[in-house]
Formats: sequence, C-alpha cells, structure tokens
Amino acid sequence: MNFIKKIILWILASWLAVFATTYYFPEYVSVEWWIRAFWVVWFIFWTLNYFIKPVLKLISLPLVFLSAWLFTFLINWIVIYLTEYFVKMSPNLWVVFEIHWWFVSYLIVAVVLWVINYITHWFVDIK
Repeated sequence: MNFIKKIILWILASWLAVFATTYYFPEYVSVEWWIRAFWVVWFIFWTLNYFIKPVLKLISLPLVFLSAWLFTFLINWIVIYLTEYFVKMSPNLWVVFEIHWWFVSYLIVAVVLWVINYITHWFVDIK
C-alpha cells in the first residue's frame, strides 16, 4: 500500500508542476485546450520523468557530482524540452504546448520543477 501512495504522490506532484508552470508563467509557457493539454502534457512529462530522467541522472552522475548538483537543472531542461517535442510531434492530440523565450523560460520552468521535485522527495522520504 505504501508503494501505491508514493506513485499517487508522484503523479500529483508532476501534475502540480505542469499546472504551476502553465498557470503562473503564461508569458513563458503557452497552452491551448487547457483540460486536454494538462492531461496530455502531464502524461508525457510524467512518463519522461519516471523512465528517462533516472537514466539521464545515471549517465551524467560524474557531472552532477562535479557541478554540485547544478547539472540537474540541465537534466530538467532536457526533460522539459523532450516533453515539448513529443507534444509537438503528435498532431492528432490537438494540444498546443509551447515554451517561449528559449533560455529564460526553460530556466524558470526547470527551477519550478526542481523545487516541486525537491519537496516531493522530502515528503516521500519522510513518511
């Protein structure tokens, strides 16, 4: 039962990350078809976060240690970029998810994701 609670918490945290970045930073991230976009972007983001991000962390572990964990921002940037890429490459979903102002917006979104992931890690490990 504890494993199911952790999975549900990760799902809610990733949905919160997508919601926070699209709602509070509309000048950097544009979304059309809100309800559908949240579910599609969330599913793609969660899948990439759950399967691809651990592989990226494992591959880049020496760089993460050398940069004092600042390299994790680049890993978050890659996950965000892949999310945007996969949403754009699937025209049958009728969802628009675009990140504007390339460097600044990716940095802001990466920081928001990092904070939400940090809080989620702390909450999951404490319980």
